[in-house]
Amino acid sequence: MKRYDQPFKTIAVATDMSEAGSSAVSYAQSISKTYHSTLILMHVIDPLAYAFPDGAPGILNANQAARAELSRLEDEARQHGIPVHSVLESGVVCERILQSVQDHNADLLILGTRGKTEAGRMALGTVARQLLVRA
Repeated sequence: MKRYDQPFKTIAVATDMSEAGSSAVSYAQSISKTYHSTLILMHVIDPLAYAFPDGAPGILNANQAARAELSRLEDEARQHGIPVHSVLESGVVCERILQSVQDHNADLLILGTRGKTEAGRMALGTVARQLLVRA
């Protein structure tokens, strides 16, 4: 059996910026610190929201808010000595997460499991199920 001194060189955490997402980020930071891993913070914006006539300004604000929150989370991780960078994507959530995990050669993927709204909880549950099947 091969022994790994560093079982998780790169840890990816996908967050929807909810409370559960925040818990997932905290958990990922803890594991990253323990194993001296690089942390990849991911947030994916579903482009379907652009299809709604009144949705674009809200989406643009959400995009800016997500960038600001990812930057804050990066700063927090760096204060704990964790090498980190963030990824903000737009696209089919499951596909973008899987692609980012592959692009960054992540050894571990951590997810939160609750969205901000009822629709968000259903969507993230769907994404989590898809990731379990495909990851």
